[in-house]
Amino acid sequence: MDQMNQKNDINTLIEDVSYIKAMITKNNPFLYEAGISKGMQIVTLATGILTILFSGVFQWLIIKYGTFSLIPSEIRLPLFVVLGIFLVVIGFYKQHTIFSTVKTSNPTYTYTSMIANIYNRNVIHAYLPPAIITLSLSIYFLQSGHVYLLIPTIAIGLGLITNGAAIGFRISEMFVMGYWLLLSGVISLVFNHISSCISLSYTIGLGFILFSIAAHISSRKKAARCV
Repeated sequence: MDQMNQKNDINTLIEDVSYIKAMITKNNPFLYEAGISKGMQIVTLATGILTILFSGVFQWLIIKYGTFSLIPSEIRLPLFVVLGIFLVVIGFYKQHTIFSTVKTSNPTYTYTSMIANIYNRNVIHAYLPPAIITLSLSIYFLQSGHVYLLIPTIAIGLGLITNGAAIGFRISEMFVMGYWLLLSGVISLVFNHISSCISLSYTIGLGFILFSIAAHISSRKKAARCV
């Protein structure tokens, strides 16, 4: 009797796992649509341009005042506040874009379902190792005074995370950004005399723009096939 109950429990568990897997696979096309949607193109393009713009502003201020620490706080603080506001707005718009796009394709989709699919176990395991390594190295470089290694480290770590997301969500366009971040991060690591602001511009800033372009090209190709 115990063996019979145990067998039933195992069968039930297998069915539950199969159902969850089927639901994730079912919703992947909708997540793909959200990933390359016009709204996401705007988000990534805006993020890239914003990164380059603020990097340019801070680079100009560093040239003017000598070092970052010598930039007056009455200039730095408003800039960081404006940057923070932009990032919050872009973040909310990104979540709204993903949910509204998926909801249009699948009316039964809920916000909880979206979070569950975006942050499912497989994706978390793809994110977590490079995120922990990147964070740990960044803290170490900051404390040890090797600030010039900070941007290359973040770029490489973000590249690994982006490629993991590309696999998890089956959004191949993300590989363009992921591999660019890896390549440009290694370049910045080798040529570490390059200003951090300039490195930030052509690694992360340009990376977001490249993804936006790749997503736009894929969207146009898909639209052309549907005509």
